[in-house]
Amino acid sequence: MRKSLPSLFLGLALAATPSVLFAQKAEFDTSVKKALDKADLKYEIDDDGDFKLVIGLGEGRTQLVFVYSSVLSYDDVTVRTIMSPLKVAETREELGEDLLYRVLVENGENKIGSWEIIEAPDGKRMLQYVVKVPTDLSADDLRSMIGLAAVAADQVEKSISTEDTY
Repeated sequence: MRKSLPSLFLGLALAATPSVLFAQKAEFDTSVKKALDKADLKYEIDDDGDFKLVIGLGEGRTQLVFVYSSVLSYDDVTVRTIMSPLKVAETREELGEDLLYRVLVENGENKIGSWEIIEAPDGKRMLQYVVKVPTDLSADDLRSMIGLAAVAADQVEKSISTEDTY
């Protein structure tokens, strides 16, 4: 039996572009999953394959933290990013001069981690606290660095807002 030309093209298109038609979750780093499980931390894996944690900080406050599956390398050094958001702004001006000055001063005082601004493709900006850690960090040390990022972001959030946004 002979297939019609339109159905042949449709079949070829479906075979050639499965990721366009069927959204696939990105792969995640199993070593991060093992470390988070060993540290007894609750998490979700997002569509990018990153680990999303909500860290309880007491007084009814929580802070969102992400542990990225992707890694960064330079020569023989490989690190992973732990990130906690503070503020999303539509414009640069919305971040505020006083806030930016404050986090820049903190960057000079911090022993571990720093504040970063990430610009999204849609033009929004996110101010976030970031800790870059060795990929072979122990479960206990990973827990500690997640806590560090959460506390750093939440301390500033409490000072600029009465809401617990992240």
